[in-house]
Amino acid sequence: MFGFGRKRKAEAALEKIAMALTDDDFQIRILGPEQYSQFKSFSAIDQHPKANGEFGGSTANPIPTNGPVGSLAYLSQLIDEQGGQILFHRIKVHNNIDIYEYVSLSGSNWGFFFLDMYHSRKSRLAPSGFSIAKRPLQLTGFNHFWDDFPFGFSEQKASMPDDLRLLYSSINSISENMRGKEFRPSDLHFRTRQGILQGGENPRPNDPEGKATEIGPGSKSAKALAEKISQQIVGFQSRIYRQSIEDLEISDRHVEKLEITLFSMSIVTLSVLYFSKQKNKEEDVEISQLDTLKQSLPASGSGVELNTAVKRYQERFSVYQKAYNLFLDSEAVEPEITLGQIVVGYISGGNMDLPPFMATQRVFSAGVLDNIDFAKNVL
Repeated sequence: MFGFGRKRKAEAALEKIAMALTDDDFQIRILGPEQYSQFKSFSAIDQHPKANGEFGGSTANPIPTNGPVGSLAYLSQLIDEQGGQILFHRIKVHNNIDIYEYVSLSGSNWGFFFLDMYHSRKSRLAPSGFSIAKRPLQLTGFNHFWDDFPFGFSEQKASMPDDLRLLYSSINSISENMRGKEFRPSDLHFRTRQGILQGGENPRPNDPEGKATEIGPGSKSAKALAEKISQQIVGFQSRIYRQSIEDLEISDRHVEKLEITLFSMSIVTLSVLYFSKQKNKEEDVEISQLDTLKQSLPASGSGVELNTAVKRYQERFSVYQKAYNLFLDSEAVEPEITLGQIVVGYISGGNMDLPPFMATQRVFSAGVLDNIDFAKNVL
C-alpha cells in the first residue's frame, strides 16, 4: 500500500509509518488518486454543525475522520483517563456511519464510538473521558468485525496486508497491557451491542438512561440493492459449481458446496466494496451475505450451523481478500493461478492440489473480472 522497498533505509520507513499514523493528507493519499481527489473535496470539521448529543456517542453526533486509515489512526490515538489506549473493531455500518466497539486496555471501560469517515481530515476533538495523544501511537484496532473481541489481537494483526501491519502495535505490547486484567462487558453493554447488530432501536451506547439512537432498519432502496447482490452471488456460485466439475475436473462427490458459496460471497463482496459507487454498499453486502447463507446452507449438505458458517466465511474472506488484491497489483504474476489453487483446495476438500493450468486461469480470471463489471455497471 505504501510502496516500502526492501532497499529503503530504516529511517525512511519509520518516517512513513509516522506520517501514516498522523498526517491527514498522507492517510487519504494512500487510498489512490481517485479517492484522494474525492476525499480532498470533503469538509474539514471538528464536529458536525447540527450535531446532537454526546460527541461520538450516536449517529446524531459522529466523529469526523478522513477515510478508513484515518479512522484507525484517530481511535488508536485516544487515551482514556487511566492513560491507556483502547482496543476496538468495527461492528456495523449504518447510513455511512461506522460503529466501533471498544474496550480500554485496563478492561474497565467498554463502549461504542460512531465515526463519519467522509471528511478531508480527522477531528481535533476527543470524546468525553478521553484525550488525544501528543505523540504518534501505533494502531490497536481494526475496520473489520473481530471475533472473540478483545482476545486474539495477534490473529487479527496477522490478517492485515503487510504494509498496513507495520502500523500496528506489537503483539507483546498488547499482551503485556492485557495481562492479569479481566475483560468482561456489562449486561447493558452486551444488550446494546446485540441491539446494534440486529439493527433495531437500541439504548444509546455509553448512556445508562437508555435513550433511543438513530439506528434503524435499512431503507427500501438498500434492500433492493442487497437483493441484486444476493442474486449475483447465487448466480456466481452456480457457475462455479458447474465449472468445478466440467473445467477444473473436480469429482462431484468431492465438491464442497458450502465452500463454493463462501468463495462466491467473498468475490462478489470484495468487488462491490472496492468498485461500487453506492453509498450504502457496506450495509447492502451485510444483508446479502446473511440472506445467501440462510438460503444456501440447507442445500449444501454440510450439516454446518449458521453461526459456524458465518465464522468460516470470515476466515475464508480474509484469505480470499489477499489473493483478490493481487488482481489489483499490476506487477503480480498470474494472480488467477494463485487464487485458483487456494479455491480448488477448499472446494475439493483437499483432494486436488494442482488443477488444470489453462482452465484455472480462464475460470478465475473471468470470474473476478465479471464481478468487477457487475459492481461498476449494474449496481
